[in-house]
Amino acid sequence: MITRQQKEIVQAVKDAVNGLGRNKITVRSGRGIGKDAIIAMIIQWFILCFMPCKVPCTAPTENHLNVTLWNEIKLRNSRMPKYIRELYEITSDYVRIAQNKDTQFAVAKVGKKENAEGMAGLHSEFVLAVVDEAS
Repeated sequence: MITRQQKEIVQAVKDAVNGLGRNKITVRSGRGIGKDAIIAMIIQWFILCFMPCKVPCTAPTENHLNVTLWNEIKLRNSRMPKYIRELYEITSDYVRIAQNKDTQFAVAKVGKKENAEGMAGLHSEFVLAVVDEAS
C-alpha cells in the first residue's frame, strides 16, 4: 500500500509524462513518507515501459546511492513476481532491462562539483533524471 504522499508523487510523474504537468518535480523533505521507495518504483516502471530510455540517478554521496536508493530498488525487485523480476538486471551502478541493456537502463553516478559533466552524454527519446537528497 502506498501513502498519500507517495500517491501525490506518482500523480505528478503521471501528469508530467502525459504532458499535463510540470516536467520538473521536487519533493521537499519529510521523514518516513517513503520517498526512496516510490522513487525506486518509478525508476523500475519507467525503464520497463519507455523505450528507448535512460534514467541518470545521482545523490551527494556514493553511500546514499548504494545504501539507500539502489538497495530500495533491489528490495522492490525482490518483491515482484518472478516473471517480472527476471526482466531486470541489477548491478552496483545499473538497473537494466535484460533484453535491452543499452537502451533501457538507470545508472547511478555521484554528483560531484568538480565533475559536473558526469551525467553528460545520456541522450535518449525518454529521459527521467533522478536527483536524490539534493544538497
